Amino acid sequence: MMPADGQLDLMSRLRDLRVVQLVPLPAVPRNTSIWGQLGHALRNTGHYVHVRTDRQVDFDDAPSIWLEEWKYADQ
Repeated sequence: MMPADGQLDLMSRLRDLRVVQLVPLPAVPRNTSIWGQLGHALRNTGHYVHVRTDRQVDFDDAPSIWLEEWKYADQ
């Protein structure tokens, strides 16, 4: 499912505020064939992690993380 533009903007904003961080996909091992590289790319993707809780998040989680951080800042 492709994220909506609002979700992309919100996730970018969360990243800029250092609430989430992108964990890039791992490097391809040396001397890997083109088919091995393709398989590696299909099996491994980068993902976002919520900095404070260290849990993996996606674009659908962005609104709830925004509210959670807002509530956390108020305390």
